[in-house]
Amino acid sequence: MWSAATADSGGNPRLVLDTDLGRLTLELAADAAPRTVSRVVALAAGGAYDGSVVCESRAGGFVVLGCLPETLPGEAPKAVPSPAGWPDEIDPRALGLDRRPLGGPREIDLLWQLEIYPRYLELLERGEPVPPGLAGLIARLRAEGTAATRILLGKSRLWYLHAIGFDYPLRGSGLPVRRGSVATASVWPGEADARILIALTDLPERDGRATVYGHVASGWPALAAIAAAPVDKDHRPREPIRIRSAAPIAATAVANGTVRDPGGS
Repeated sequence: MWSAATADSGGNPRLVLDTDLGRLTLELAADAAPRTVSRVVALAAGGAYDGSVVCESRAGGFVVLGCLPETLPGEAPKAVPSPAGWPDEIDPRALGLDRRPLGGPREIDLLWQLEIYPRYLELLERGEPVPPGLAGLIARLRAEGTAATRILLGKSRLWYLHAIGFDYPLRGSGLPVRRGSVATASVWPGEADARILIALTDLPERDGRATVYGHVASGWPALAAIAAAPVDKDHRPREPIRIRSAAPIAATAVANGTVRDPGGS
């Protein structure tokens, strides 16, 4: 059985993904995000990713892997099933989120439109408790209208994430999302699933909102081919791009050279 301890014995494990467009090898940062690495490796070892497809492809931005191929027309791709309790191994202070302001009035207005109120409606729809901070923001919005946006001026991103109900472990990866990073795909802390995001460029807007747990060791030609494939208006590949197989390589095998990645750079 794979575990964080197994993953961190003698170095970092790797995950080799054979896709329709080439091979990718991901080096997983077991020291930075042991629980996330353990979960992803266990899923791969159990065959969860075999036969899955590319969920989303944004040329020059990122690709997301790990969706089920059976999707009805117009339906959003469903992620490979993942056990409950997916961890958020993020250290927001290491990323400076306690010092990063939310932005000016325009950015804050967008937060209300695209994040705060939709988040509130989503929790209501799912029958989940609304965090006190989020309920307070909604109450201000109803009482004061657009003037309520000023409550966020000067606040940090960490304050904001706590206010809308996200907590973090004492220890986390503290890694920013940069070109070649391997990260959880969800932009909502606490809602990560089995999808794998690979950054094709720096994505600072995801810092502190996705757990970074590895980087691309080889396979950039395959990533370029995936990113270049035609997509629909929702950035889904028009023709499915399959992950034919996903095989974890133990850290000890990487360290002693008994397993060699034959993929390209």
